[in-house]
This record gives sequence, structure tokens and C-alpha cells, in this order.
Amino acid sequence: MKIEHQENQMKQIRYGFRICWICLLLTVLAMAMTQAQTVRVLYYSGSVTVSGKGSAKLGQQLKSSDNVKIGSSSSLQLSINGKVLKYSKPMSLKISDAITRAGTGENSVVANSARTLAGASGAGRSARTSVAGATRADGKKNMAYFDSLKTESVNTGTMRLNSEVESMTGIGDASGLIEKVSDKMKSEAIILLQPRSTAVSGGSVRFRWMRTPGVSTYALSVQNFLGEEVYRTETTDTTFVWDTPSLNPEEIYTWRLSDKENSSNSFGASFHRLPTEKQTMVMAGQEAIQEELGSDNPALPMILGSFFADNECYGQAAEMFTTGVKAGDEHAETYKELVCEQYLYNMFVPVEEAYKICSNQ
Repeated sequence: MKIEHQENQMKQIRYGFRICWICLLLTVLAMAMTQAQTVRVLYYSGSVTVSGKGSAKLGQQLKSSDNVKIGSSSSLQLSINGKVLKYSKPMSLKISDAITRAGTGENSVVANSARTLAGASGAGRSARTSVAGATRADGKKNMAYFDSLKTESVNTGTMRLNSEVESMTGIGDASGLIEKVSDKMKSEAIILLQPRSTAVSGGSVRFRWMRTPGVSTYALSVQNFLGEEVYRTETTDTTFVWDTPSLNPEEIYTWRLSDKENSSNSFGASFHRLPTEKQTMVMAGQEAIQEELGSDNPALPMILGSFFADNECYGQAAEMFTTGVKAGDEHAETYKELVCEQYLYNMFVPVEEAYKICSNQ
């Protein structure tokens, strides 16, 4: 009996060890899974604060140990490995609970766009300040910086004008003429928005430009790299969609927009179609983002814009961010800065034109 009792005790001890080992293993696995999850603020409205870190920022990465307070009439969207979780009620949210709720799986397109958003928005921006104006710690605009950009835009605008006069007249130094006609010519200059030194994804090609004072009808033409015209149309609008373009992937095309009544008032820009394989990837990525976020999600312009910028479709990125500006929510200023950064830093638009574009948002 004593031996049998000892054997039973040993069995219970071994069983207890096994249970402890399994629990420890499950705990380690759970911790590993939690650590592997990348959590970012995808979007928010109203009062949303992160414990010890202040107000939430778009694209901000959060730790599993963080707590987030969502105020009254506020909302929060998190990206957890690209899976979107939405919170629209006042609460104190433990990020570890959100990770548990998200479970496994991922949406890599959304996750990558959220990471890009962190670098482009307030969460990751360092010293770079866009033409939309610097923002002080109190959230107000630094107008001195904005005014300095206006001055710079006038100076570089004069340089562009000088070049235009020289090309038309052959005069190498046209400074005298510039002083007389600069205001008039700058007000009538055609400014292109999209596409401009950028790639375009598959399907139709969307052309956009700013309304030009004094111009009623625009002539739009597209040339291939040999200078051969492959398309021409006329419109009174400030946008035109070429529905069925026949474009060779990676080949450089130029489109030129002119005043129909004054062909000398003309401006052109280049673009190229993405490689076929990348076109397919971008189209699939768009679908993945729209499916994950939903068509009526206020975060959609932000994430789609970041996705297009990631894939060098800067014109389409600017268009999506412009959609965000027009939505008029509390992130309108961030959208404006993202629009301006596409033109200044990705499409390398001269600063005087970027100033006009950004002032028109």
C-alpha cells in the first residue's frame, strides 16, 4: 500500500509538472504573439490620448502595455498587423486587449501604409516642414515661415518667367521685361496637378490642373518618347479621364495642356505607366485596403494616399490627400501638408507653383 501510495504521489507530481509546463509554454507563446503584433493609430477623431505620451498621432506605434483613453464623442481606429479595429465609445482601452481581440492574421498592405503614414504625418516627421506651414507646439501656424515661402515663390517664379521670355524672344537677359509683365503672366500660367513626374497605375489615366484665369477651353495632348502625338482632346473642365489609354509600361510619356485660344500659354509634364506586374499588385492592394477599411471610412483617403505614394504614384496620392482636405474633418491641415509634400518632395514642383497649389487647398 505504501509503495502504491508513493507511485500515486509521483504520478500527481509529474502531472502537475506537465500542467505547469503547458501553462508556461502557452504563456510564452501568447507573449511572443503579442510582441509580434505591430499596433498603430490608423485614424482618430476627437479626444484620444495615450497614457504617458499625450494626444494620439496618426501612424503612431503603440506598445501592448499602453493604455488609450477615448473621450466622449470621439473615435479610434487601430491597425494591428493591418487588421483594422474600430472604437467609437468613451473608454479606457488596453492595447493588450485590442491585440487579443484582433487575433491572428494580417493585412500587409494596410500595415505598410500605416507605417508610411507614421513617417509622413506628425508621428514620425522630424525637421522637415512642408509648404503648408510649420506647426508650433500649441498647434498654431507659424506664419513667418509661410510668408518666407511666399517670398521664395515670387523669386523662383521670376526665374521661370525669365526662362519663358527667353524661349519666346531669344533675349538672354529679360529682367526689364519681367518687371513689366510678371504679374500678368504669373496670373495666367497653367499649373498642372496630375500626373506630373510620376507613375500611374493600371486602367484609365486621370489628368488634373488648376483653373487658369482667362482660359475657357483647354487643349490636351499626349506624346510618346519619340514626340509622336498619341492622343488629343479639348475640354472646358479642370479634369479629364482618358478611359482606354494604350500605354507601354515604363515608357515615358509627356502631356501638354494649352489655352486653345493662345497656344503660347502652354505647360507640359511627364509620366509613365507602372510595369505590368506592379500594376497588378497596386490594383490588388487598392482592393485589400478598401475591403479592410470599408468604402465610407474617413481614414480611406489617408491610407490610399499613403499606399499610392509608396508605389511612386504621387499624382494619385496627392489626389487622395486632396479628397481628405475637402472632407473638412479635424485632420484637414495634415492632409494639406501631405498634398504639398507630394508636389514639393516627390514630384519636385517649383516652389512658386507648389505655393499656389497649396494655397488653393
